[in-house]
Amino acid sequence: MKAGKILDHNELTEKIIGCAIEVHKRVGPGFIETIYENAFTIELQKKGFPFERQKEVTIQQYDGVEVGKHRLDLIIADTIVVELKAIKNKAEIHL
Repeated sequence: MKAGKILDHNELTEKIIGCAIEVHKRVGPGFIETIYENAFTIELQKKGFPFERQKEVTIQQYDGVEVGKHRLDLIIADTIVVELKAIKNKAEIHL
């Protein structure tokens, strides 16, 4: 991504998916999640995407009271949250 160029949501999503596909093609199946996360962040850096990794966020969703923390795998360009999964079979919860 060129410096100063702002992508719309669809363009950004398309380019992020392209990075993920590149990682999948080059790394292949069978590794733990951190391997894919490391490779994915390398690919994002090559493309010039700003991102935050393993960001902890507060969850306040029960009667306005904080009920816990959640760690997001990646937030890309302050817009897209990516949760990486390394699984053998997709279950309903993954959707």
